[in-house]
Amino acid sequence: MEQSPNAQHLQVLGWFIGTHGWGPLMVALVLIHMVQVFLFGAFKYPRELTWIVGVFLLLMTLGMAFTGQVLRFDQDAYWGLGIGASVYGRMPLIGPKLVHIMLGGPIIAGRRSRVLRHPCLIIPGMLLAFVGVHLLMVLKLGVNDGLCPGRVVKRQTYLKEISRADRKTACLFSLTRSAKTLCSAG
Repeated sequence: MEQSPNAQHLQVLGWFIGTHGWGPLMVALVLIHMVQVFLFGAFKYPRELTWIVGVFLLLMTLGMAFTGQVLRFDQDAYWGLGIGASVYGRMPLIGPKLVHIMLGGPIIAGRRSRVLRHPCLIIPGMLLAFVGVHLLMVLKLGVNDGLCPGRVVKRQTYLKEISRADRKTACLFSLTRSAKTLCSAG
């Protein structure tokens, strides 16, 4: 099964289908970020929920990479879809139903509307919502200070300490910015 030249060269924005092969790069970047967060211990109190949302973002990124590969519908996509269907099919109780939902029938055929619904509507919407929640939580709780061996985070005093540290950082930033503005004006 070859990729249709009509899809990439004759359709409006058909070149965009070729960009869906870059999914593994995004997966690699998300994995590197997750490893960095884990090594810095940024998943600990009070950022546990931020970590869980990040894990869901990783899973959605994996879903986007898979469906983006299938969207190209060349030989790699055909066999990748077959392997994905085999994996889903082995799940107890719900496996055959998931395969039917994914393929739109019992076999891989030209009818791809169900496979395309997920990457075009469901997963990107969920991905944007979870990225928004993730960023709001990072803004609310701040970023980790990095590796500080022996430093204990106390649940009772954390919010007071972090707001004090934020004020110090804001004052230092304001002073630096003011000095830079005075030096450039003079």
